[in-house]
Amino acid sequence: MSVSLRVEGEEIRGEFEVLVPPGTLAARRDAMVDDVLMDPLYEAAKQLGVVLAADPHTYARQLNGRGEQGGTRFEVRARAEGGRLVPIRGGKLRARG
Repeated sequence: MSVSLRVEGEEIRGEFEVLVPPGTLAARRDAMVDDVLMDPLYEAAKQLGVVLAADPHTYARQLNGRGEQGGTRFEVRARAEGGRLVPIRGGKLRARG
């Protein structure tokens, strides 16, 4: 599977797909994502002069729909912070009060 990552300032963004068979356990899916994402993510982190702060699957978020090859689509989002590449988590901002 092809992984397309781009460095934008202090962030890394991209998408990829993995053929995940129906009924695959989450731990196995995470291992599949790790296998596909490790080298491209490491190279992108190297461009920013940082090291990975977590396993590669933690930088990926599953997207709706299927990819061009029929695989499960994932989005990658990360940012350089204190010499490490950390995952960017999506979601709504919570009001503090």
